[in-house]
Amino acid sequence: MRVGIFGGDLFWSNHPYEVFNFYQKIKTELGNASLILFKDDIRLNKTFSGREKFYFDKNIYAQCEDLITVKDWKGFCKLSEKFDLIYTSCKLVPKTRQVPNIRKHLKCKVCVWDAPGVDILVDSQYFASQWIVKGQMWKEYLLNAPETDKLVKENQIKIDTCPAFRRY
Repeated sequence: MRVGIFGGDLFWSNHPYEVFNFYQKIKTELGNASLILFKDDIRLNKTFSGREKFYFDKNIYAQCEDLITVKDWKGFCKLSEKFDLIYTSCKLVPKTRQVPNIRKHLKCKVCVWDAPGVDILVDSQYFASQWIVKGQMWKEYLLNAPETDKLVKENQIKIDTCPAFRRY
């Protein structure tokens, strides 16, 4: 099974290694995985001035032996045909942007994890085919929300922790 972990188009400075930690976990469990980022991703290209209120080591991402970079959404959708499953956060893009008809262009299943403090119902039902949620309450909510009732089925949801809190 070919699995990818996609960083998306959204970066949380308070969880700079969330995507990398999830990639490591999946690679350890399955024996292989690819980390997918945009070529212009901040995790690969940030130059720090010293005045930022956050810091991360971009080499952790840049030196990943299984790193695949894509130029844009079209490149990501094309790359998806090489995978059986791609994991990503439930926030694929910031609220100010959308990727029109992305589900139509994806060539594999997409499973989203529920990051802390992120509303899984904002847009994941429009691109995901599987979900990892924090508890039964979230599962029920996802199944019964008006925006998702025809898009999400019970067998597509697994209850587990998000990668940021798995160690607890």
